Amino acid sequence: MKQTTCILALACWLSAWPVFAGISLSATRLVVEAGKRDTSLTVKNTGTEPFLAQSWLQADEFDDAGTVNELWVTPPVVRIDGGREALIRILPLDISRLPKDRESVFYLNVQQVPQANTAAENKMVLAIRQRIKVFFRPEGLTGEADKSVNNLLWIMSASDATKFELQVENPSVFSISFASTSLYAGDILLGKSPAFLLKPFERRTLTITRDPAHSGKAAERIHFDTINDFGVVHAHDLPIGSARPRG
Repeated sequence: MKQTTCILALACWLSAWPVFAGISLSATRLVVEAGKRDTSLTVKNTGTEPFLAQSWLQADEFDDAGTVNELWVTPPVVRIDGGREALIRILPLDISRLPKDRESVFYLNVQQVPQANTAAENKMVLAIRQRIKVFFRPEGLTGEADKSVNNLLWIMSASDATKFELQVENPSVFSISFASTSLYAGDILLGKSPAFLLKPFERRTLTITRDPAHSGKAAERIHFDTINDFGVVHAHDLPIGSARPRG
């Protein structure tokens, strides 16, 4: 008997209830506040067969083996019958080790492990994983997360016939999630950058490939979409040379 187990990592960005192959989460991101006892997430089995849901946190988006000691996920494993839901909670554990002057970012994995059918030959058993961001927000931070986008600093550092280099700096204490960043000449799209996360006090250079059909046009404005604490996308426009966005 042959069985193949596949691990599929899904990036959950824009849907309020991301769904894939029988598993859905009630949020695309979580904010854990230092003053709260816990923060919860609902996991739903949208299929008909039961499965085990395994949950864990990691500090690095690209390092599954990283251990998180500052926050705790409970229960780490729970059985969910078809059509039913389970509640997963994240509790502060050793938050004294985290910075007190800015947000910290973690990643919550929720993995569906279906029951294997030992009677089936050559059956593929999928272990579906969804990953969302978890922001730990210490007490006493100044400002508001929704308004941190207004403090972004943008610089067009270089451009040529094939690409643009656009610097963006986040001077705030909050992380900012970008769904996309685009450059325009009037209404003509010159190039687009994929989604990324800009952490507090971070500066990043975006390399945006230029549409070869418009290699001779200069960029006149920046259009970017950000995602707030509730997973809602907000659009912003910024004329090149301006220091602050409008939107």
